[in-house]
Amino acid sequence: MRSAASAVQEVEMPLLLILISFVPLWIGNESTKVFAHALIFIQAILAFMLICRTRDVFCLISPVSLIFFYTSLSLGIGAWGFRNEYVLVERDMECYKSWSSMNVSLSVLMLSLSFMVLTERYVRMRKPKPPQSTEVKPKRSLMLSGIVLTPFFVVPLDLSLMGGDGDLSIVPKTVFAIFFLIAVQNIVSGLIRWSMYLGLITAFATFSIQDKREAIFLIFPICFLEFAFKKTKLSFALLIWFLILAAFLLLLILLMSVARGYGGFGGFSTISEAAPFILKYVESDIFIGGLFANIEVNYFFFHALNAIELVFKDTANLNFGLTIIKPLFIVLPRYFFEWKPDSIIGLYTTAFDPAIRAVGGSWPISILSEFFWNFYFFAPFVTLLFSVFLVEFHMKMVRVIRSKGDYTLAFFLFAHMHLVVLARGSGLDQYAVCVLLALIFILGCWFISFFSKLIYQKKYLLR
Repeated sequence: MRSAASAVQEVEMPLLLILISFVPLWIGNESTKVFAHALIFIQAILAFMLICRTRDVFCLISPVSLIFFYTSLSLGIGAWGFRNEYVLVERDMECYKSWSSMNVSLSVLMLSLSFMVLTERYVRMRKPKPPQSTEVKPKRSLMLSGIVLTPFFVVPLDLSLMGGDGDLSIVPKTVFAIFFLIAVQNIVSGLIRWSMYLGLITAFATFSIQDKREAIFLIFPICFLEFAFKKTKLSFALLIWFLILAAFLLLLILLMSVARGYGGFGGFSTISEAAPFILKYVESDIFIGGLFANIEVNYFFFHALNAIELVFKDTANLNFGLTIIKPLFIVLPRYFFEWKPDSIIGLYTTAFDPAIRAVGGSWPISILSEFFWNFYFFAPFVTLLFSVFLVEFHMKMVRVIRSKGDYTLAFFLFAHMHLVVLARGSGLDQYAVCVLLALIFILGCWFISFFSKLIYQKKYLLR
């Protein structure tokens, strides 16, 4: 009987995920605006139940899970915010009210998300499980070689000529932070280790107020290091710890946002200077809308769906795969190669808000919306192929880190962490630039370590 019931559940859950994706088409455009958040949250709950059948926490931080839950929660909270008009940008609100195809746009995104979860499950069921990893013991040279990256905490890194977007010093800073996490994970244990983790995030936020996403997203390599090397079951106690951690991260986001000018209290150079204004910000009339702007759910929801709406209004916006292959041209300076494909954020911002684009601004649109801009209604099936790649990447990651050591682990952790940035919609090209740049810095640190050892060994032999 148990096997029969289990077999029914194996069919029911995937079927429900697919069916709920088409509900927006059935209820129509205006009803979708009312119930969009509920539909998205139901889909997220179904996916959570399917992903967590084994109750292993590690399954929640796979690449597919990271992108799925980041996208779902952002879409769901953003949809609720727009329905209740907790929106700071009046133009966005008016544009939202004018959408005539939101039911179709949302259905496309939900179907893409369902395909992601089901693809990961299907591929994993037919692949042998990767061996259980053992802890990677960091070499003493890891942090020593990483010291060469510390100047970037005060020195900008401008690679706009090569396709980067302004100051990219956040890349070497993040690599240094990952080196620190790897070292800490093997040196201390328990509450002391977690205190050092949170201390790093706080220090990172202090040095990088303008890069709040990267400071908060350090939680992903932390969770990977904590849960990849030992099987951890979901439990009520673990849930409490996650809620405490979420509260800490939310407080940090608010501090960084106030420091950047949210609430109109002025700009501050450190989060400690912004701390006295937190209560006033929370009590202000714009807090909920400001909070949704702080955590970027309103922006994510609006631009993810608005991008699809623009394609419906004018199919000339379709890019037929050019933004997908743009990473192949990132090393070519546009100054010399004017035919170089444009980025998705550049194309979308030009179509929606040319004034912002004219002054160098841009709006991200979600990786799933980028697929729609390139492949139209075939986008969910492209997402399916994308998910296969993500699963293969994750399984390769788990296998390789066991034998290759800490520098390789640092690279994979960086690439894994920035999948959330990719999901947010900075474009495949920006993701490729950051990952390639991280690889260069990590290889540089490895070479420093390697030649330092050779010099030391040579001096030792000459004694």
